[in-house]
Amino acid sequence: MKNSLRLIAILACTIPLFQSCGDDEGGASKTKMELLTTGSWKAVSIELDPPFFGVSDLLSTNDECEKDDLLFFNSDLTGSQDEGATKCDENDPQSMPFTWAFSDSETKLIYDGRELTIDKLDENRLEGTTTIDSEDLGGIPGFSFTVKLKFSH
Repeated sequence: MKNSLRLIAILACTIPLFQSCGDDEGGASKTKMELLTTGSWKAVSIELDPPFFGVSDLLSTNDECEKDDLLFFNSDLTGSQDEGATKCDENDPQSMPFTWAFSDSETKLIYDGRELTIDKLDENRLEGTTTIDSEDLGGIPGFSFTVKLKFSH
């Protein structure tokens, strides 16, 4: 019984040591700036709530030439939207510059005049929520939609 208690006490003291080691390969976790500015981002989901004329999956309504577009965020708070491998209009520029910023302790991303509340940002995914007016979709002004955006590398 005494040996069992000693084993439990040893385990209780060593478990927190193993839990704190994590999978960070010996380095500190990346900052939101580092996560956002590493590589390109491609939209994988654009969900609209409530649905607009029965459509909730906006990405499915995009032309194929829009589905390969990429976003690049640079650490100097500039970025670009790249047309990807397939351009919808050959006369359009390959990329368009923009500026961006974090706000509210890096919980929001200001990009292209919109505020995106960051729901998830890690090494593979950027997910966020914003609100748009129905006028932006060709509808009557004054009715708003919640848009959930998901990007991946």
